[in-house]
Amino acid sequence: IEGEIGSWLDEIPDEELLGARYRGYPVGRWARSSVHFHFRASRLELADKELTEGWRAHIFGCALAIDGISRALDDWRPDLLILLNGRFFAHWAAIELAVERGIRVVSHERGMRAATLRFAENGRVHDLALFEQMWSLWGDVPLSRSELLWTDALLSDRRFGRGVPYLKYSPDPESEASVREKLSLDERPIVAMFSSSDDECAAFDERNVGAFEDSLKWLTATVRAGAELPNLQFVVRLHPNLTREGINRQTMELADRLRGGAPSNVRIVGPDEAISSYTVADMAAVGVVYSSTLGLEMAAGGQAVVNVARGWYGHAGFTQPVTSADDYLDAIASASERGPKSETARRAFRFAYRYFRELGRPFPWVREEPRHWGTLTYQSTDELTPGRDS
Repeated sequence: IEGEIGSWLDEIPDEELLGARYRGYPVGRWARSSVHFHFRASRLELADKELTEGWRAHIFGCALAIDGISRALDDWRPDLLILLNGRFFAHWAAIELAVERGIRVVSHERGMRAATLRFAENGRVHDLALFEQMWSLWGDVPLSRSELLWTDALLSDRRFGRGVPYLKYSPDPESEASVREKLSLDERPIVAMFSSSDDECAAFDERNVGAFEDSLKWLTATVRAGAELPNLQFVVRLHPNLTREGINRQTMELADRLRGGAPSNVRIVGPDEAISSYTVADMAAVGVVYSSTLGLEMAAGGQAVVNVARGWYGHAGFTQPVTSADDYLDAIASASERGPKSETARRAFRFAYRYFRELGRPFPWVREEPRHWGTLTYQSTDELTPGRDS
């Protein structure tokens, strides 16, 4: 089988890798998320021979997984398939093959709070449909006082890195005067821009629908916007994951080039710089995000937020979507004059409660340690018997 797959793959030119199909399955697309992650790449550049060879290797693995998983599912005929998030090629193939056979699938990943897990049924935990379904069920349901207080406390804790999983995304809040001094900011209104961890969501086309094809084009357009809107100051905060567990060289090299020619009213803050993203957000007249969680957190304070990619909350109505690059400047300018709105905060609070509370289920039987290690907290599997915990 390996020789057959290799011969088939050799016949596919680089420019057709995304559309590659093996036994009718779109393996080029299923393998794409793994390639983004492996190379920490925002964009899959076919001119990069190391990347294209890596993509071929991942497609080969995906094709091999299809043959092996198909045989296992047909031989064993399981009632349930449980697996990690579904984002990588073998997991992606396993979900599709199981659903095709009518086998129930549960995918999981660490939650957005410590000691929790996220689950999805018959799909991936990153699928936009999960968040759309959540909002369709709960978007019109007001929060109780206790739910509001719980959400407010959680959002406050996140600013200081409390109660989050292993990774703290920002230094603790600091004084506005400190940030103004570090970034040489004056009194003009501030536009706070927050990028995302590109390689984690680049392969989900439905989440990237918006004004720009990818975050690299958005970053370039943002620096140009500074020249067109000199009455505003732009602070672009690059996501911490761009340099953790490997470096997203495409974004970091582009940021270095853009800094050299950026207008005087544009600041590009690196992922590791000791500047609080939360203080920048608090100072801003408007936030602009490419799928960043900070867009949700700013909106929970009633602030105007422009989202240039649909992301995972763009459908919920508390941000202003921009679907065309031609509308980008006008959207920033108008949003910067809007001021806080209670309806924005109301909708963002409802989304935040369901997202952080309902999608992250308590899971105390494994204690998460630094750097992805886990320690079992139960002494016997008897403690895991159905009915022992609600």
